[in-house]
Amino acid sequence: VAPVMAVFVLVVSFLTSVIVSFLRGKAFDVALVLVASVGLCFWLEALFLNVGLPGANGSAVDWSDYTTISILSCAVWVGVVLSAFFLSTKKRAVSRIAATFVSVALIFVQGIGLISASIPDAEATSPSYQVSQSGLLDVSSKKNVIVFCLDAMDTVELEQILQDYPDLFSDYTGFTYFKNVVGSGMPTHYGVPFLLSGEYPQYDESWTNYNEERWSRSTLLSDIHDAGYSIGLYSDTFANGLEAVSEYADNITEGGKRTSGSPDLFGTVKALTKAALYRDMPWSLKAPFWYYTDELNEAMKGSSDHLDREAFEEEPYLLKDALLYSNLKEFGLKAEDDGATGAFRFIHMFGSHEPFNMNELAQDTTGGPVTPGTADTSTSSQQTRGSLLIVAEYLNQLKSLGLYDDATIVITSDHGRHHVQYDQLDYAMCTTLLVKP
Repeated sequence: VAPVMAVFVLVVSFLTSVIVSFLRGKAFDVALVLVASVGLCFWLEALFLNVGLPGANGSAVDWSDYTTISILSCAVWVGVVLSAFFLSTKKRAVSRIAATFVSVALIFVQGIGLISASIPDAEATSPSYQVSQSGLLDVSSKKNVIVFCLDAMDTVELEQILQDYPDLFSDYTGFTYFKNVVGSGMPTHYGVPFLLSGEYPQYDESWTNYNEERWSRSTLLSDIHDAGYSIGLYSDTFANGLEAVSEYADNITEGGKRTSGSPDLFGTVKALTKAALYRDMPWSLKAPFWYYTDELNEAMKGSSDHLDREAFEEEPYLLKDALLYSNLKEFGLKAEDDGATGAFRFIHMFGSHEPFNMNELAQDTTGGPVTPGTADTSTSSQQTRGSLLIVAEYLNQLKSLGLYDDATIVITSDHGRHHVQYDQLDYAMCTTLLVKP
């Protein structure tokens, strides 16, 4: 996406320069120092004032918790901009020199950062891998082991929903519902790779070493592969393990192609500009630019509507449950003579994770009324029920193919409901688990 943003930045810089250059006299001096001072404030905000900035994980943000830093941020901005304006009206020659110096200095320091970030490292120069949707809706005509990972689905919360909707699992024939499960850890960056490796950090091991060695220590996927199963892994979270798991997963390939083009130009500019302004704006103005990771993925990927099944399989896999449901309804499961023994599928869904933008009918509610202080256009209960409806549709299609009874199906989550809490937890956090042998 670098070329896309480079063109956008050059266009914005050119237009800004032209507009300022048309001004004359005091108006020119004021505009010049305002541009320079705002640029300086952006830099100060990003470097010094973003302490405790809420992360891009979709969780609701209570901005009233950040009053102190908001006041401090506002004071810095007002102080810098007013000082620059005062200087431009009293010392015009000095203000021009100061604005020029600040502008050149900002270009220099940020240029160094840009160059250092652009220097290839071992990871950047290694082959890139794409997680495609190939095989997502294919099952084996022999045996099937299917794992659904519904992100952040919590047993405590699920029990509350079941009280209001006792028929929630009516299509889940033959499942055992375990209510006493503790997950391996959170967040998703830890939970999903653990489910696919079974590897805990060893005693006194650094996170860096664990992250690098986990996949080489694990034999889970190689054992499944050696047992004669084709493997399909559908997730956006492998924690530096894409190259390792690509050895076994048929849908993870080096490079990869897309029929709908990549990236979406307007979506990329919009998403990354929003992310930049969230970082750079004063705290009192950050809320409108708050975003979450999957919002970036979807915007940069662009629309891929009206695909045939072959084109659908070439698309990258995104955690977009409503789209998964519509594709499941449109294309349906297909039985293939896949693998010597059968097929193993791991399907990571957005599940119960915030923000809540899907209803109980598995329909995307994005664009609807937003709950103040969140990005939610639905509720946790509705989205959880919608996710379980998608799984139920998959199960019913397996039944129609006559493959349900002989399939092993696991429905779980990478972690339960959580919020950032630095003292002892004041609630139970239980990972969901249902198993049909």
